[in-house]
Amino acid sequence: MNIDAMFASPWGALAIFCLRIVDVSCDTMRVIFAIRGKRGIAAMLGFIQALVWIFAVANAVKHLDSILHVHRLRRRLRDGRRSSACRSSR
Repeated sequence: MNIDAMFASPWGALAIFCLRIVDVSCDTMRVIFAIRGKRGIAAMLGFIQALVWIFAVANAVKHLDSILHVHRLRRRLRDGRRSSACRSSR
């Protein structure tokens, strides 16, 4: 089974959910390393986080015919706006 077929199946929504967990975990670790002054590791984690996010969103947008994918994308975008607003208020 190739990647595109896997994301088109109902398991694709679960894969996108798991990619989102990886994305948020990388962001948390990136912030911790940045606070501790380890900029190199923080930059590497930021790069990985961006790649994971782009991959997850690209696959969610590609399969908008599935209600599970649409629901995950809607929640991800809503949560992203909320977390961005929290970060900018600091």
